[in-house]
Amino acid sequence: MTREGTVRTHVVLPAELVRQIDELVGKRRRSAFIEDAVGERMKRERLRKALEATAGMLKDNYPPEWETPETTREWLKEIRASGEERLRRIWSHDDVPPGHHGPR
Repeated sequence: MTREGTVRTHVVLPAELVRQIDELVGKRRRSAFIEDAVGERMKRERLRKALEATAGMLKDNYPPEWETPETTREWLKEIRASGEERLRRIWSHDDVPPGHHGPR
């Protein structure tokens, strides 16, 4: 019996691999384990394809902040400092709306 929305399929795997899966998760969890493993591999493959498709797309158009490691580091410091300052303003008691108490 299969769950709704699932398809029974025949997959050939090495006996040793199946033995290791069963040892790790048990025979009754084999399908769920393989489903999770394949899902993880699918995510990695989609990410790899996306990275390949976009690799180098900014090479001729880098923002000035990315030109050197030093300019990038300085740019990140500025962004982080402005974010921290914004959070301080947001959570200062003068700016907290009635009924809110800021971060806990």
